[in-house]
Amino acid sequence: MKKTWKMLSALLITTAMVATTAIAGFAAEKQYDGLISQVTAPSVSFDKYLILDTTTNVPNVDFVFELSSVAADDTLGTVAGITDGVTFTNGASSSTTAITASFDTQSTTYTTVQGSDDLTLDAGKQYAKDTMTLDFSGVAFTEPGIYAYKLTEDLTGTGSAAVNGTERYLYVFVEDATDTTGNHLDITGYLLTTEDDAIDGTGKTTGIANTYPACSLTFGKEVTGNQGSRDKYFKFTVTLSGASIRDDDVYTVDMTNAIKEPTANAATIYSASDMKAANDITELTGAQLKAGYDFYLQDGNYITILGIPENYGYEITEEAEEYTSSDGIVVGDSSLDWDDTAAGNDALNDATFGDSITTDIHTGFTNDKEGTVPTGVLMKVGPIVIVGLAVVGGIVFLAVRNTKRKAAEENEEEA
Repeated sequence: MKKTWKMLSALLITTAMVATTAIAGFAAEKQYDGLISQVTAPSVSFDKYLILDTTTNVPNVDFVFELSSVAADDTLGTVAGITDGVTFTNGASSSTTAITASFDTQSTTYTTVQGSDDLTLDAGKQYAKDTMTLDFSGVAFTEPGIYAYKLTEDLTGTGSAAVNGTERYLYVFVEDATDTTGNHLDITGYLLTTEDDAIDGTGKTTGIANTYPACSLTFGKEVTGNQGSRDKYFKFTVTLSGASIRDDDVYTVDMTNAIKEPTANAATIYSASDMKAANDITELTGAQLKAGYDFYLQDGNYITILGIPENYGYEITEEAEEYTSSDGIVVGDSSLDWDDTAAGNDALNDATFGDSITTDIHTGFTNDKEGTVPTGVLMKVGPIVIVGLAVVGGIVFLAVRNTKRKAAEENEEEA
């Protein structure tokens, strides 16, 4: 019995030792230590390009991006991206909720592609650029893998159009970096691409480009009629509308074909100081044009507002005073000679108002004032004139006849 008990005790002790050893071995199981500790590439940057006409000012606009996780894909060998802990940096600012590229009227513009910038620039175009950075050093990656993300741009209210889509795919490469100090992970690289089905570099890019399509608004004044004053100034009011017209945006005003410093004259009811204050400009803000801005034009004057974003609305009114006003200016009456051979642009016959405009507008007003000569005046004067002419003719005839008769009589006497 004692022998049996000794054997059972020995077995229990052995079992306990084995269990203890197993527990100890389990506690020593290799695990990655959480946050990336050996960061070869802690962040990735991408560029935002805004392409616009050289005559268009850079708008005051923000582009907002959302970073989201893409589900694991066994074919690509990717795993779902972890968004918690990703931070956005742009200059001195940082955020965990929004990725924003910002532009304003002071943004630097380029008319040729700079360095490694990833865009195509056509003649007559310029671009502005902002760089964003995503920092992944605070993400708790758990295993080596290729982590997949989608970067989506929101164009709402920007007035721009995507050059190559609003989505980009970002792949973060995380590798084992275990050393004698422990089991670590390392971010070794990134791939930003336009493709969602390839991680071989197809569609690789470093940025996202948008165009900022803009229009011009040209309006003018012509005066017709024999009583129309060619030096009289007429008051025009131009009003822009629509979500694309932001208060702090700036639009160039071309006054080349107008008078920037009008002078007072007998035909004009406005003061020279008021007219000069309105016309002596080169730029206007969206707020000024949304409120309605006054210009002063005389016969043959034309003004162009440049860089208005597409889908805007406009209305042009004038104070015609005692003149008969009509919308549009036909070719025969126009003194404006601009180099534009596009169909339909050979006259300023577009309407003086419109909504959701996506093309250049050429319009204006023709003011006519005719004077009528009273009928019958020439009829009453006519007979008197005729009688007078007849009398004069008779006198001349008699004088000539008398002269001839006298000469004949003198000849007879001499003979």
